[in-house]
Amino acid sequence: MMVMEREKIGEHLKRSREKAGYSQVQLANLLGISRQIISNWENDKTIPDGASLIQLAEIYHISLDELCGRIVLQKSVTHLGSALEVLKKMSLIITILSCSLVSTTNLITFSFLFLCFLALFLYSHFQKYIH
Repeated sequence: MMVMEREKIGEHLKRSREKAGYSQVQLANLLGISRQIISNWENDKTIPDGASLIQLAEIYHISLDELCGRIVLQKSVTHLGSALEVLKKMSLIITILSCSLVSTTNLITFSFLFLCFLALFLYSHFQKYIH
């Protein structure tokens, strides 16, 4: 389970507000609060209550996880997509090389090295998501 650090929540709130195209004043008017409260949230002086977080997520059309910066699943899916692209390219290389390799021993050795490389590649890309 990933726990958000308090000091980073304000950054995510500000980034989400700016991405949605709202000023602090506009957002404060929508929520019926003062601009100073929005500023305090974004500067990590205070944290919005649960109801305010839900309202913000609805206004920005994003999930609460995304609002608070918890996008681990999306990042892993993005990295998985890039990993699959690399694997597709590598499988093409294997196909080409296997046609040119004469002996079975060379093919087995090459396949083993490829699997080692693949394991190292996957480990290096996904180790930050394994807790």
